[in-house]
Amino acid sequence: MALSGLLLAQNPANGSCCNRMQQGKGAKAVEMQAMNARIDKKLAAMKAAAGAAKVDAMAALIEELLEQRKAMQESGMGCARMGGKEMKGAAAEHKH
Repeated sequence: MALSGLLLAQNPANGSCCNRMQQGKGAKAVEMQAMNARIDKKLAAMKAAAGAAKVDAMAALIEELLEQRKAMQESGMGCARMGGKEMKGAAAEHKH
């Protein structure tokens, strides 16, 4: 266990908001890895395709990128919210 994790585990008063933030980061990281895997798979298919199949693969990749972008905006994963009220509220709550 990392030292910071050990310190947070020993002091729950300080760790409550940190634990929530870390859990959220872990879930977001897993989600981002899955999203990246879908893009990588479609990109590989596009690179391997030729002719009309390549155009179809390009369309599938673009569609995936757009769907992920919309999903990120709706869920707040986008960079625009990182500096917004949500993060300021979390920073205000985060006291060590």
